[in-house]
Amino acid sequence: MIAGKYRVLRVLGEGGMGIVYEAEHVALRERVAIKILHKKRSTDSEISRRFVSEARTSVKIKSDAVARVLDVGTTDDGMPFMVMEKLEGEDLGALIDRAGALTVEQAVDFMLQACEAVAAAHAVGIVHRDLKPSNLFVAEDSAGELHMKVLDFGISKVFDDAPDSERAVTTTSAVLGSPGYMSPEQMRASRDVDARSDVWALGMILWESIAGVPMYAGKTYPEICAKVLGGHFLRLAAIGVTAPLPLEEAIQRALALAPDDRFANVAEFAAALAPFGPRDSDIRVSRIANLARAPSDRQRRTPSLRPPVELSPTVPALPTTGAPSRSQTEGPVAKDASATQRTSNRRIAVYALLAAAIAGVVVLAVRPGPTHPASVVQPPIPTTAATPIASSAPPTPAPSAPASSATPQATHAPSSAPKPSSSSAPSSQPSGTIKPPNGAPILH
Repeated sequence: MIAGKYRVLRVLGEGGMGIVYEAEHVALRERVAIKILHKKRSTDSEISRRFVSEARTSVKIKSDAVARVLDVGTTDDGMPFMVMEKLEGEDLGALIDRAGALTVEQAVDFMLQACEAVAAAHAVGIVHRDLKPSNLFVAEDSAGELHMKVLDFGISKVFDDAPDSERAVTTTSAVLGSPGYMSPEQMRASRDVDARSDVWALGMILWESIAGVPMYAGKTYPEICAKVLGGHFLRLAAIGVTAPLPLEEAIQRALALAPDDRFANVAEFAAALAPFGPRDSDIRVSRIANLARAPSDRQRRTPSLRPPVELSPTVPALPTTGAPSRSQTEGPVAKDASATQRTSNRRIAVYALLAAAIAGVVVLAVRPGPTHPASVVQPPIPTTAATPIASSAPPTPAPSAPASSATPQATHAPSSAPKPSSSSAPSSQPSGTIKPPNGAPILH
């Protein structure tokens, strides 16, 4: 039992720094991985400090592509331990040793996932400094899909405001990392590196994933350093591996000797790889670019709050506190508008009736007399009729009215009036003229 709550089940792996166990949380019944330093290493204050730094660093990085740290503590005999999520799968180095070279698309897909994790680390000021195939874990989820997880931030470099005693775990002359994946500047002094050193390591891992073998191999550290610092780039075609030329050029740029000649960040590297990955690579590249953007720039790109809606000047604004009630939206404002509309409609009806009567009198006065028998006497036509008189002849236009009583437009007619018909009235009639069943024109 560790810390009274983790029951150790078996050993998952062992290295020069410590042992990793599979354990179970006795209360939650959840499987976890527990990393414990070797007893002989725990006496080294710098190594112990790095161990604690790895846990703190991993927690800062918010990415699904980074193995989560769940707990830290000390065993009963004083050994520091770290509890991490239990992953099912194998590291990339073991996968290449077992299955050989990956396809270009699979290798690029894994690399883009690793770039997302590294970009998340760089976004919070952390440079990994020990990226290598054995620190990239290919985990399989419950659906059988493979996901890349970046492990081991034990020798990472943190650029933050932490005290020197907490972040300066690397002396100026110390050299840390794995020789075959260390950038030239890291070989000279591990402290003098930035995010472009991780770009170098990612380029080297991608080349190896496609080739199936490391680019620089040697039996001793100086031998490997001499090959790296010599700047000899081994093309994939030289070992019989076919790959798109633009992809190989992107890898070659990531492995440039001078940091200024490389991609400026992992976002640029990922963008160069996207055309050779799966169809959804652009989505992942977009997330990486957002992580690589400076925090101040991300803040400037944050959308502002939606501006308040401007009300029409003819409609009074509603109260701003609380949700408006039905009486507020359909009460005084609607009533006032309805009363105004009814008054306008009555006035329009009176004007229209007057104009129709005058027009009817004028038409009957000027038309020729009917050819009736002499014995038939026509009754006199009243001159003050209040209603229009039926006639088969079209009415003449009404005389111009004063400006204060101008004939209103058809848009002011009540909404219940029928629509005008072009076949029932001459073109000289106003657009609001309709024909009732008895044939007499009525203007609204």
